[in-house]
Amino acid sequence: MSVQRVKLTKSFIDQLALVPAIYRDSELIGFAVRVNSSYKTYIVEKKVLGKSVRSTLGLHGNITLAQARELAREKLLQMSQGINPNDEKKKKVSDEDDRLAIEKLKPTMKEAFDNYLSIRDLKSRTISDYTIVIEKYLSDWKSMKLDDVSRRMIQDKHFELSKNSKAQANLAMRVFRAVYNFSLEHYLDYNDKPLLSAYNPVKTLSARKAWNKIKRRKSHINEEQLPDRVRAIFQYEDRGQHFETNRDFFTNNNTYRFTQGSV
Repeated sequence: MSVQRVKLTKSFIDQLALVPAIYRDSELIGFAVRVNSSYKTYIVEKKVLGKSVRSTLGLHGNITLAQARELAREKLLQMSQGINPNDEKKKKVSDEDDRLAIEKLKPTMKEAFDNYLSIRDLKSRTISDYTIVIEKYLSDWKSMKLDDVSRRMIQDKHFELSKNSKAQANLAMRVFRAVYNFSLEHYLDYNDKPLLSAYNPVKTLSARKAWNKIKRRKSHINEEQLPDRVRAIFQYEDRGQHFETNRDFFTNNNTYRFTQGSV
């Protein structure tokens, strides 16, 4: 391969035949164009710690001559400081490989939800309600990586769902929030650090005070309905009844003054 030193200009480089050769710039020492049988490449050459180093800047046509000169100045300065730009490239490639590997470890929303259900001890009714949320209200997010769901997407989805049901919109966001918080602790990288951003995007609804305010239902139980209602409360075994929370609240509420023996 022949080597020549010339003043590099765009017109000069454009007219070069695709015959292997290196044309070194006469103005910026260390900057050159390398011609191959199928393309032309901007390069820099300089000794780094006593060793000759050649590094590619980019293809002629993909970057301009002016851009190549600017890059060459930066690389030549680094090389004069003992930095091998090829080592820097290898590190960037390695970092990118690590980033892609970590990206593959991140769960999709569906994967995270399935894992959530497999580990959390939930009641059958809760599982049914949550599954409806994922399969119906958030179905377009199922194949997305969990942390690809942005704050704006949360805002837009909550607003969209609220048009049909404010309560369901709130529920959908609470389910997503629960799955995301769960995943922070259950999806870790090789250094035992969370794969996902620590910021749960559903927090945007609180920051913007965008949660729907749901009016409490106000209804009265007729006297003849009381026995059936009380019996149902005492016999119901779901939704935390092993703590007897609902039963105690119902029987101690001042609105209803009756005792268990009156049923």
